[in-house]
Amino acid sequence: MNATNYAESAIGSTLFLGAAMPSITQWSIGLFTGAPSEDGTGGTEVAASGTGYARARIDPGANWGKRVDQNASSQTVFYNAVNVQFNAATASWGTVTHFCLFDQSGNPWVIAPLTASKTIGAGSIPIFLAGELEVALG
Repeated sequence: MNATNYAESAIGSTLFLGAAMPSITQWSIGLFTGAPSEDGTGGTEVAASGTGYARARIDPGANWGKRVDQNASSQTVFYNAVNVQFNAATASWGTVTHFCLFDQSGNPWVIAPLTASKTIGAGSIPIFLAGELEVALG
């Protein structure tokens, strides 16, 4: 998991410069067939035109949980407490390898590889079941 340059700047500015942390009122999850860079560019987000693809929404608050103990790498792990379902694919989305969390303004915060790549064909309905989408910090 990588915090993006945007996230690192926002956190650092809050901690060290006294800036207000950006208020996040909405998260959306984008799926990628190629890894984006830490600046949120590059990579290949699934094409929306003619495929049925749209980012899935999962708002902050009760939709997220936090593991009680840190993982084996001494990281704090947050996870989706509810299912996160995407639209049905109306055409192939390709092989999805990464996801990115975007705020309500489209700023990328977190980029991570999927545990296992997944080929999404027409008729598929991608879903992260509760607990499957993890973001580890530390």
